[in-house]
Amino acid sequence: MHANLAALITPFTRSLQVGGTVSHFLNPSSPAGASLLNNMITTQAQIIAYVDDYKFLLYTSIPAMACLLLMRSPPRGSTGAAADGQSTEPLHAAMD
Repeated sequence: MHANLAALITPFTRSLQVGGTVSHFLNPSSPAGASLLNNMITTQAQIIAYVDDYKFLLYTSIPAMACLLLMRSPPRGSTGAAADGQSTEPLHAAMD
């Protein structure tokens, strides 16, 4: 992302050609201006990456929530005991 944003900053960018104090401080030709521009671009790239991470979490959690809608709760009277009443131990999915 940093490279994509940095490609947009050239000496021919209109906002850097205005000639005000902003263009003086953000002059990519001077070492101080290039450093300041690099810091600003890095900050923006980190913000965009942070937002992209949350988008990824959203897109991965939506199918999981849809799977929750497909699950059913067990019937109300079911305790896991056998139907004839001889066994009172609950049924487990894992082995004891």
